[in-house]
Amino acid sequence: MRGNKNELRRPQHPLMKNIIPLFICICIAFLVLVFRSAVHEGVDYKEVLLDNHDSAVPGENELQIHFHERRPFYVSYKGKVYGLVANPISLALTETGMDYVWVETPAKRQLDIIRENKFKVCAAGWFKTPEREQYAKFTLPVYQDKPFVALTRASNGLLKTEDSIDRVFSEHRLRLLVKGGYSYGTYLDAKIEMLSPRQVITTAENEAILKMILAHRADYCFMTEEEAHDLLVYSSLNRLSFKIVHFKDIPENNQRYLICSKKVTDEELHKINGALNYVLKGSTAE
Repeated sequence: MRGNKNELRRPQHPLMKNIIPLFICICIAFLVLVFRSAVHEGVDYKEVLLDNHDSAVPGENELQIHFHERRPFYVSYKGKVYGLVANPISLALTETGMDYVWVETPAKRQLDIIRENKFKVCAAGWFKTPEREQYAKFTLPVYQDKPFVALTRASNGLLKTEDSIDRVFSEHRLRLLVKGGYSYGTYLDAKIEMLSPRQVITTAENEAILKMILAHRADYCFMTEEEAHDLLVYSSLNRLSFKIVHFKDIPENNQRYLICSKKVTDEELHKINGALNYVLKGSTAE
């Protein structure tokens, strides 16, 4: 039976008026990201080998590009790899005409594969350090990060939204969550070694790292600003439970590279660099 059209309707809860538009905006932003990443003109994005580990032996002339899922730098979607770092690499390698394939590999294992130098392989988006230059080759930079920021609990009064590395590292009540085997760039690596802040070491990925901080197993972690904003939007956790800390003394100079085994020849590296220069700057290498 139909109700009386004149009867009063229950008013919509005011919170729903805010949540529904926000949810729609997030959905649209995700679809736009996927669509824009997928339509780069002239790029044939390669299928991803997801079951690689030690079983994925490259073909004679095939270059493997190792990566690990890490928004917004590398995102695997329907068997393809996209992202802020992955896109210029795909564009450049397609430009060279080289035969290559993306292989999903845990981050720590990637450097072991490069160091072993058994095959012609590269790994995407690593920082250049003196130690790594001893056993690997590097291309030109493929991406420049925004400065590192820290993520912490919103309720953490020991960290200000605008702070300095020296003050934070000198506060011994704070525990820094560090990912084992990672470099945080020349500046932060040196500061960590010099000032020795309290550290908790983990191999967890970003969302698990946020859960550790929320559970008070550590107090803060470092990541790039673009990575932090992306994580808070797409994480299953409540973004209002966290705050971003900016540092006035962190320089903007962290660049990401393709790090390659020495099986990659200088001629091949020169070809890749020429294509990267063309893709990123719109001109061929001299």
